[in-house]
Amino acid sequence: MNASANDFVWPFGLFIAVGLVNYIYKFLVAILLTPVIYLVHGWIENYLGAEKAEEMKKAAMESR
Repeated sequence: MNASANDFVWPFGLFIAVGLVNYIYKFLVAILLTPVIYLVHGWIENYLGAEKAEEMKKAAMESR
């Protein structure tokens, strides 16, 4: 490792604070985007039609 005098060492409290803020941010974004994802999913299924959507789901599962 190339450590020099200018390298920043994270104090434990700062490490925990940044981790907590990042976790809360990620959690809130997931909560806010989940309804949007379901809405777009519904629009796509309505656009394709139930039969075509089901056909595409089966094809996707078979290609795994």
